[in-house]
Amino acid sequence: MSLDVSADRERLIFGYEVPPTLTNRTDLLLSRTPFAMMSVVLCPTAESGDVHVHTASDMFWFVVTGTVSFFDENGDLIGELGPEQGIVIPRGYAFRHEITPDLEKGLFEAYRFGASDSGSEEFVDDRVWLTGPSAVAEGISALESIEKSPHKPATFTYERPVLTGGKAMDILSITDRGIFAFQVLRAGGETNMHSHTHLDGFWFVRRGKARFYTGGAAGNVVLGELGANEGVLIPRDYPYWFEAVLESEDDECEILQMEVSDRRLSGQLEDLVSDRTDYTPPNSAQLQSRIEQTGSGMRAVIGPR
Repeated sequence: MSLDVSADRERLIFGYEVPPTLTNRTDLLLSRTPFAMMSVVLCPTAESGDVHVHTASDMFWFVVTGTVSFFDENGDLIGELGPEQGIVIPRGYAFRHEITPDLEKGLFEAYRFGASDSGSEEFVDDRVWLTGPSAVAEGISALESIEKSPHKPATFTYERPVLTGGKAMDILSITDRGIFAFQVLRAGGETNMHSHTHLDGFWFVRRGKARFYTGGAAGNVVLGELGANEGVLIPRDYPYWFEAVLESEDDECEILQMEVSDRRLSGQLEDLVSDRTDYTPPNSAQLQSRIEQTGSGMRAVIGPR
């Protein structure tokens, strides 16, 4: 594939800053593909949402600041999340949420991802409102005509892994559409030049710095150097590799990784490895990392539909 790195930087790299004055809930769309999106929810006041359902998308939430409680259509509590906690809500599952900002910061902040199989040419808002002013005429009874996943929402908690080598990966949630994970890197944790045939990847730096490269087998071109609250979208078939940017031996880089597939996944981490095309051969440490990743513990696994 031909690369225009200058244009790629404009369309693939993204980031955000919390506005200095925020009076109402703001949803910042950071990046999207035909079947995936990443946004940030910022809310300075308490909010109680209406019951709705996503007909084609698995939704992933991860809380940065504040708390949020999720309830099903009957008002039963699904889960209450605080910082460093998340939830995956399968498509077809009705829910509502109640947001409470952090008292000291006066803010609720969370990342939100959608993994869709709607078949549209671009990611669309597939919400159907069941209560509130935007509700469909049938109300809650509309659920009877919406295909519902047999799987229920699952919550998860991120605990930063202890590094024993150059990289650690924590897989927090896998569905048949998406893989939600964190990677922590230091010296020796870089990957080799590769691409994925069916996966769009959102890479978002939480702490430290990371440098992403592209170029394929022809060589290395810096795509971008990213700091906290900055990310890059790596589309299907796009060659890349990355490394931590370290200023001392003790420095680490923490990256949130969300991979979304254009076809049904098996619900196993092997999907990441089997979908991969290498442009440069992995070294022994990188091969060992793949073995460790495919055998790692995984939580909040929804699995294939």
